[in-house]
Order: sequence, then structure tokens, then C-alpha cells
Amino acid sequence: MSYKTFKDIEFTYDRDGQYSTLMFENRWGVSVTRTFACSLGAEQGLYELVTLDLNTNVVYNTPLKGPIGFLTEDEVTELMIEVQNLPKKDVI
Repeated sequence: MSYKTFKDIEFTYDRDGQYSTLMFENRWGVSVTRTFACSLGAEQGLYELVTLDLNTNVVYNTPLKGPIGFLTEDEVTELMIEVQNLPKKDVI
């Protein structure tokens, strides 16, 4: 399997910082942000990641609970790989 990594993220930039949503083949995704108003670690130049479902809703019932902040680019990649290894999400 070829995994998507931090380098695959295409950020949108605005005056508050940067953000992106990336969906995976297993019907899970991630939101990665570094917005200075609200993301965990942005003031230190670090990133925040949350897991998303197919409808881009934040989900908390995965092994990656809640927003996870204060992440380096390598740590974002590690968590992205964990999400890509989750069982394929059923479509209801």
C-alpha cells in the first residue's frame, strides 16, 4: 500500500493560518490545521489533526481520539498512516 504523507497535503492559507482536509481510500480522512486563533500548537509552529468520516464530520470513536495537537510534520504523517490503516468505513 502506498500511503499519503504530510507532503501530499495541499494547504489553504489565509490570514489566520493554514488548513487542509484529506480523504483516504478507506473512507476516512483527516483535517490538518495550523490556525493561530484556535489550533493546538499553532503558536509554536506545530499542527493539529482530527479524524474525519466520509462526510468530513469530526469523529471521536477511533483509536485517534479528539483533536491531537502540537504535532510535527513527521508526527502528522504517522497519524495519517494510522488513519489509512483503519478498517474501511461502511457507507450507511
